[in-house]
Amino acid sequence: MTTYTFTSYSAGTDLGATTGFTRVTGNSGSVAVNASKNLDFVTATPISLYTCTESTPDHGFEWTSAISSGGGNFYPCCVRVTDINNLIATRVTAVNNLELVKYVAGTPTTLGSYALTGRAIGDRIKTTAVGNTITVYYNDVQRIQVTESFNNSATLMGVFARSQNAINVVSQYKTYFLGAAVSSVNGGTNSVQIGSSGNTAETLGLTTATSASIGGVAMTSVAGSSSPWTFTCPPLTDEAVSPYPSGTFSITGAEGAPTLAGVAVTLPTGLTSVTLAGTLNTTNTGILYNFSPAAVVTDQIFYPPVPTVGKYITIDAQGNIDTDYDGTTQFWHWQASTGITRSYDVIVGAGGSSSNITSAGLTSIGLTRVGLTSSGL
Repeated sequence: MTTYTFTSYSAGTDLGATTGFTRVTGNSGSVAVNASKNLDFVTATPISLYTCTESTPDHGFEWTSAISSGGGNFYPCCVRVTDINNLIATRVTAVNNLELVKYVAGTPTTLGSYALTGRAIGDRIKTTAVGNTITVYYNDVQRIQVTESFNNSATLMGVFARSQNAINVVSQYKTYFLGAAVSSVNGGTNSVQIGSSGNTAETLGLTTATSASIGGVAMTSVAGSSSPWTFTCPPLTDEAVSPYPSGTFSITGAEGAPTLAGVAVTLPTGLTSVTLAGTLNTTNTGILYNFSPAAVVTDQIFYPPVPTVGKYITIDAQGNIDTDYDGTTQFWHWQASTGITRSYDVIVGAGGSSSNITSAGLTSIGLTRVGLTSSGL
């Protein structure tokens, strides 16, 4: 929940210039702060739309009234907003009727109405949109509820100024996030490194978090008493599916299992990757020899380009190796079709050269998981 007030803004400030709101269309000043630090609807034409910068699939928007009677052809509280012609809105009419109205292609239809009595300054009108259920509350008491599938995927809340002036309408707004949502991972980078701990998931509407995954691969050490939650991404593991290179992040708590698509998964520090392409070198002069299952185009090889200080390894897309390092290096084969990673050792001995590794120089490729049948090449 976020509360927006206007006490810090000077008279005449457009609502779109205040924190949390954007003027989408219409004239500046259509809805503006007045000297009493409330909002006026001050321009009769043209119609204007403001949206809240926060959004979520299931949401609630509440306004606190700065007037005790009357209303008109303006909508201080809108949900399921797409644009100025497509939204669901709540207003109080000039005769104190609470109304829920939908605009489809600019044409209004009243969805529900309730006659108010005993209005007072400080009364609160809240509209919530959860799935296809739209509910209007007056001072936390439900007054209107309808089933309405129109715009049910729209995530924006807003303020709709139409053809009527009114002063001292709104003193504050509140946003509510109903149901659970993942807003970001790792502070908005939406990127997680394999083997890293202390990663964070920023959520809305979750009071607990018990498990998390990326691309269906379980994260570990999920912890926290509130958002942001922390978790660890497991290391590369032999014969196991890796979340690399990206996947949908999911976190499970008491209120559900919200997701965030497209979270990048990066390699551990010190490793780089090459994507196999073209005609692969599967002979004993390359690093793809005797793989089981065989390496194919689009698979990737993970390896350290700097195996030790002052030395290098380069692997090309066909699996050829160029190195000046004589020793044992751990490589990984990532199978694109399954996401499974398999480790193996590349052992380079004396002989050959950094530009031409011969079968004498590449003395052994020890594939402990995929089965190299000969120990010396």
